[in-house]
Amino acid sequence: MCIRDRYIGIMLLICLVISPLIHELSHILTFEIFGNYYFADISLFPVYGSLRILSPTSIMECLILLFEGVAISLALGFLFIYLGRKKENHLASMSGIGFLLNPSLSMFIKNDISTLFSFIGLSNLSILIGIFILGVCLFEFNYVIRILTDSQMLKQYKYKNCNYGKK
Repeated sequence: MCIRDRYIGIMLLICLVISPLIHELSHILTFEIFGNYYFADISLFPVYGSLRILSPTSIMECLILLFEGVAISLALGFLFIYLGRKKENHLASMSGIGFLLNPSLSMFIKNDISTLFSFIGLSNLSILIGIFILGVCLFEFNYVIRILTDSQMLKQYKYKNCNYGKK
């Protein structure tokens, strides 16, 4: 298994397991901060959660509850991509892609952010944002894979053309 395959596996693990779990846990943390009663149903395979508010909330609290789960995933995704580029750490970049992929793919189905945008009358905006974030993911994925492939080819070239002291 080459290193590129490991990075893709890590990206998929983050996209399918860690990002949704952090998303749901951030909702629970927000419920706790607001002092709301709630019912949480989180399954691990696949990671999916549904939360129901059991106490009265204001409209502002509902808007925050809808937005903050996706905002956490997006913030972590862009942070990891930034750190990956700055430190030339491809693992961080692939982790960032994983954090961005989950919310960008879920923008095309009924989720928190599409509910929020439809609530304020901008339901088509969630699809445009999803396409934009998906584009960022593809751009960064191409960048990382190209660097990994180039460095692997360079190592193979050096190995094949090395004389090991022979004249």
